[in-house]
Amino acid sequence: MGSETTRRHFLSQVSQVSQVIGGVTFNGETLAPMLTAIARAGRCNCIDLQTTLHQQMMSLDDAKHPVNTLRRHILLTLAALPVGLLVGGGISKGIQDLSPDEWLPHCSASVTACWHLMAMEGNDILMVEHYITHYLHVLMDWAERPSKYQSSAAYYATQSFLLLGLVALHKLPAPLNTLERLTQCTFAVKYARMSQDKILLVTALTHYGNALYDRHHLPEMLKTYVEADSHRSAIPDVLQSKVSLELAHAYAQHGMMKESLYALNQAQDLFPGSVEAPPFLQKDYGRHSLLLFSGLTYVDISRHAEKSKYTHQAANELAKVDHPGTDRIPQRFLVEIRNQQALAAVHDQNFDDFERYLKLGVEGARSLKSEKRRQEAFSTLLAAGRAWPHESRKVLQLAELFA
Repeated sequence: MGSETTRRHFLSQVSQVSQVIGGVTFNGETLAPMLTAIARAGRCNCIDLQTTLHQQMMSLDDAKHPVNTLRRHILLTLAALPVGLLVGGGISKGIQDLSPDEWLPHCSASVTACWHLMAMEGNDILMVEHYITHYLHVLMDWAERPSKYQSSAAYYATQSFLLLGLVALHKLPAPLNTLERLTQCTFAVKYARMSQDKILLVTALTHYGNALYDRHHLPEMLKTYVEADSHRSAIPDVLQSKVSLELAHAYAQHGMMKESLYALNQAQDLFPGSVEAPPFLQKDYGRHSLLLFSGLTYVDISRHAEKSKYTHQAANELAKVDHPGTDRIPQRFLVEIRNQQALAAVHDQNFDDFERYLKLGVEGARSLKSEKRRQEAFSTLLAAGRAWPHESRKVLQLAELFA
């Protein structure tokens, strides 16, 4: 397919996006004309393009009017753009038929939309897997070949693997979900190194470390976070905060209370008032993450120190998500926080709070259709059975929530 033909196909795809968007504007400019202008200019600065698209999508997230259905259609249409080019006219194209200058912007739009879809409820995250698996092989092929497009292809391949890891975590049954996520994160780190982008590499390492934690590979988890921390001078404060927070959690797992508390204070000090970062960081880390992992860390520290002091701190940190003025929290994070609030209540010997938050966690897991969140809630139920053997009848009644 020639360059001009490819451009016409791209503009046709954009026209479809424009029909979906209709008259909705973002900062006075519709998304479709912006993509059209980029296509006609023939530019392919994919990192800048992703930043621009992300800002436009954030404007839609922040809209005051009810546009959830419209927003979903926009995101799904953008996520499908690379697939539309690969099978344009119903005929599958080979890699040799694609022009990187024209096709990589499709991937930029798709991957960015997928990060936003991950924040939505229900089965939309399955569409993330559906679209990415259709074109990831192309990104991998270009990332492996020396060319001026190699780092850009690796940049999007890395994000694709991170996204697939998150989808696996929520949708596959245990223990396949954590095993598959670990596999996807291993590939993400590999391609992040090829991308030569430090922010993306450190982000991939934090995902990998979290995947190791889910598989109970604690020494390797700590080693991974230490490597991420070695790049501190090359990353923004918000990512430094994330690395410190993950280190605090890892140190707590190893009973290194002093190091854990120091890293936790460092994470809180470094966190900015607002997060301005690439979508793979901004959609995966915010004040809610800080509160969540602070709570997790205090619970882990309580196993090695004065229990009542740190379980109270865990409950207090997690409770801040309900304070007035708290930013909107993506549903998959909010449900995780509810599960951790239930667990903190178990450690704090507060049955009423445990029951309240367990119900919220199970309800949220069902709404998300998330196997991971359901597992978390069920593990907390088992912990409650051990903590309150004299309340076995009440705990058994709560087991009916999982029916």
